[in-house]
Amino acid sequence: MVERVFRRPEVSCSEAGHLARSLFCITPITEVKELISTSDRNFFIEGFSTAFQASGKFVLKILNSSDSSNEELIYAENAAIDYLRERGYPCPMVLKAWNDKRLAKADLPVRGSIKGNGKDGTERCIIRLLELVPGETLASISTTSKMLYQVGEFIGSVSGSLQGFSHLAIDARYDRYDLKNFQDLEPYVCLLPSPKDRVVVREIFASFASEVVPLMEQFRYGTLHNDMRPSNILGIYNEQEDSLSITGLVDFGDIASSMVINEIVVAMAAFMEGNCNIEVSGYLLAGYQALFPVPAVEYRMLYLLVAARMCMLFVISSQNMHINKNNKYLKEVTRDNRALMLRFWAYSRDDVERVWMKCRNKFIKVLRDPLYDI
Repeated sequence: MVERVFRRPEVSCSEAGHLARSLFCITPITEVKELISTSDRNFFIEGFSTAFQASGKFVLKILNSSDSSNEELIYAENAAIDYLRERGYPCPMVLKAWNDKRLAKADLPVRGSIKGNGKDGTERCIIRLLELVPGETLASISTTSKMLYQVGEFIGSVSGSLQGFSHLAIDARYDRYDLKNFQDLEPYVCLLPSPKDRVVVREIFASFASEVVPLMEQFRYGTLHNDMRPSNILGIYNEQEDSLSITGLVDFGDIASSMVINEIVVAMAAFMEGNCNIEVSGYLLAGYQALFPVPAVEYRMLYLLVAARMCMLFVISSQNMHINKNNKYLKEVTRDNRALMLRFWAYSRDDVERVWMKCRNKFIKVLRDPLYDI
């Protein structure tokens, strides 16, 4: 297993503005502000595009040096975005740089790695400019059951469409966040400081090995966005009608070729972060199934796959904490990942599947009611 070392580029707002001007011909620039990102640098840019001869709002994405080393994968991401845009999905347009390519490169200063074992220096980083899609992230909108159902429908629709897309660079990618590689993380269980946590984690690994692995050959495989979390889906919510219009799908950085069921598994786990509300995952699943039905062999393993996803996040963040003990952000992430995994695993499979079925049945009933428009 090859582990990526993320070296974040050190770029100020002023320097980001200079890159937007010199590489993408955005001038004059009226506003620059940094956006939250864990391993890359993202900046909001507002200014005049000489290519479009119009003012606009954009996102300047400066990749970390590790991801910048795989240029073919970035072109694959661009191709996947194009593929979905051509089919009417609200993905951001990737703009061309001065070199007539949809990425540029620059030697930028970096400061070590998030794992604390890198050295300061200068490395070549890939830079892209994307249009800013409208709407708010779903992380900033209070969700309702109907909204979650609509999000599930959207994820199911995207999943179905992506099965017609493939790329050799995506097929060749190894990512330890991919559930098909879950067992590769088992050697790191010993790094968990709590004996209780190690017991739970080993239970999940054992269940995955005995129940999921023997059936994986029967699962569907294809291309996934692979990070359908609330912060990567944007929308406009009409509170009066309790209706969500999805306006954007962003961040294709985790795109993968893997088990198709992982798309909804990742989303279910991500939307449950914070309170482990099983109904939240149930409404997502109900909407997903309505547009892209899950085969019985995959559905039977869904509970364990969701548990494995939560376990995976906890083990990886714990490993990073072991290397970088003083990182406050990693401490918070590890704490939250642990709490989510323990709360979910405390529910039996039967209990969880009963809630999922209840959520599905609710929407079967309301769909039959002509006064209730989904």
